[in-house]
Amino acid sequence: MNTPTGLLAGKVALVSGVGPGLGFSASKALCASGAHVVLTGRTQATLDRAASAIEAEGFAGSVSVEVVDIADASQCETAVEHALDRHDGIDVLVNNAHRAATTASILDDDLGEWRAAMDVNYFGTLQMTGAVARCMVARRAGSIIFVSSMAMRETTEMLMPYAASKAATATAMRGIAKELGPYGIRANCIAPGYIDTEAIRAKLARSAELDGQTYAEARATLEGRAALRFVPTADDVAGPIVFLASDLSKAVTGVVLDVNAGQWIVA
Repeated sequence: MNTPTGLLAGKVALVSGVGPGLGFSASKALCASGAHVVLTGRTQATLDRAASAIEAEGFAGSVSVEVVDIADASQCETAVEHALDRHDGIDVLVNNAHRAATTASILDDDLGEWRAAMDVNYFGTLQMTGAVARCMVARRAGSIIFVSSMAMRETTEMLMPYAASKAATATAMRGIAKELGPYGIRANCIAPGYIDTEAIRAKLARSAELDGQTYAEARATLEGRAALRFVPTADDVAGPIVFLASDLSKAVTGVVLDVNAGQWIVA
């Protein structure tokens, strides 16, 4: 990870949904840039492991942890209050917490999966955003970064509850950028594609077995779909988050940045 040390020196960032994937990589990159990072998520043990791993790197920044379920508005407010007890304010919010993609059909008589996806990925994200934005408004500065997904670009019928919730969040981001811009607050979104994680590698292995391929063949097919011919790691995706968090992007707001190695290129 080549992150400029000091780029976010003195800044405070809150990252939601910190686990073993992008939330961890984003937190690590922000900390490497000099920020103090508040790691939030639903499980204390997971947060503690993440904090210990980041602290062991000896980065310029520092970390603290806060247990919060973004689907609970009161927990979002409490997390922000605790962060403000320790710091003067919150400069950066990374909305990474999400409910993972699950399959559902519109022909089902129960829209439970659609509602569950919206409750976390849309309404939960908005609850955390509102809690942080209110303290940013008082300081007339801040950067809010939403983590969306290439799923909103590339239609896969059975994954539409997840895709729809991510598309709704990206649309809300644009309105939030307009509303909060006069207060000096920027709102942007990244839309990752496939990320090289254990989950993706396991999915490739299953697909290879079903299709009578080797894992290497299945991976080559996936990589061949990307213009840059590789599948980004979580660390690769974290870099643009640091960019959007920093003053390097001070003139950027209301933007969806696709971070997918060219797996999907928008016209």
